[in-house]
Amino acid sequence: MAVNTMDYNSKDLMLDVVRTERAKFFNIVDDPKNWKVQTRASEWKVQDMVGHMIDVTEGYLERWDMARKGEPAGSLGLQVMGDTLNKNAQALRKLPREEAIARLKADSDKMLTVFDSLTLKNGVVSLSPITSWVHCPPSSTQPSTSWIMASTPGT
Repeated sequence: MAVNTMDYNSKDLMLDVVRTERAKFFNIVDDPKNWKVQTRASEWKVQDMVGHMIDVTEGYLERWDMARKGEPAGSLGLQVMGDTLNKNAQALRKLPREEAIARLKADSDKMLTVFDSLTLKNGVVSLSPITSWVHCPPSSTQPSTSWIMASTPGT
């Protein structure tokens, strides 16, 4: 079954996928023996995936607040964005494991609250914020975090 992940009518399915994949991801990172395991991303371990998700989730939350206030948000461009995402993810290696996981879970809860609040009444006609947060291609319900983690031992 093809799903248009950008269509508002897919909201319940998309949020179900997000919650399911989030639970799987947290099951992996909650196990201390997985923290330093290499992922499919050549320079990233599981801890870097957590750092990446903290970075992008906090970035989305900040941009969401800016949009609500009508404030402009600049763009870095794809090349700079890719370099910045990698640097930010690896910079968060300094966080203790428990602190990083707790921070990600709190951020994730905030983001899901935002997504749950999206309605047609408040002008939402596209699910692009959800789609981009989970890195879903428009006709897929498989977030890339799970794809990257798929070959991680113990997953």
